[in-house]
Amino acid sequence: MPLFSNSFEKFMKKITVILLVFATLFSCRSVIIRNDIEDGTWMIGEMVFNAAYVKKADTTNALTAADFSSNGLNFYFGKYPTGNSNYKIVNNPGADDEVRIVAVMQDTTRAYVTTGSEEKNAKVTFNNGKITISVPKVEAKNIYAPEDVINIEALLTEK
Repeated sequence: MPLFSNSFEKFMKKITVILLVFATLFSCRSVIIRNDIEDGTWMIGEMVFNAAYVKKADTTNALTAADFSSNGLNFYFGKYPTGNSNYKIVNNPGADDEVRIVAVMQDTTRAYVTTGSEEKNAKVTFNNGKITISVPKVEAKNIYAPEDVINIEALLTEK
């Protein structure tokens, strides 16, 4: 005689499969989808990336952030910030107070560059000599497929 009825065993099998699916979905941590932004993160579209490092590149007037999966976000300033200020987000900085933002996905087929078509600013602040940059949602195009347009957003502090 069976320990449980057939309908109960079928129910338990379904529950087990559902739990395995949920466990698999929620065990992936490299990219989180949400609609807010925290310090140390940036968004490409709706995907959120966590910075493993954020550091200054002296020779290129740039600030670079990357996660552990080689996704990155680069800020190219007309002149590297030395104090609190706003920087106009553009496609190609020609003035000291302008910044170009480039987001690179690890698959190397997606590199998004700010278009400069919006009148938006990145806010730069300093605390204990470390730069923090806050970028509102801004439009960027994939340089390999210009019809692929997304939003980039970031809040990063130099580590």
